[in-house]
Amino acid sequence: TPRRVIPPGWHVLLNHLRPFTIIIPVFLLLLGIHPDLSAWEPFLAFALSAAPLTSMVLALLMLLLSLFTKRPWCRYFCPTGQLLNLLRWNTRNTKR
Repeated sequence: TPRRVIPPGWHVLLNHLRPFTIIIPVFLLLLGIHPDLSAWEPFLAFALSAAPLTSMVLALLMLLLSLFTKRPWCRYFCPTGQLLNLLRWNTRNTKR
């Protein structure tokens, strides 16, 4: 079935918000605030008996977003992917 298309403005906005998936946790840690970051992982939703509510809500949100774009967690929200992008960007700039 064909996917609905995410509006270009939303795509740009989500791409600009992605760096904050790394900035916010690091900033909180520097302030001495130690949140349970594992609760903000949608993959915990597969363990229904142990998944926190935030993981369940996040997983449902990703399912809804997947109606409009492929792999929304990976493309717009994944902090590991953002960290890898930062490392790849740094590597590209140092090879010049």
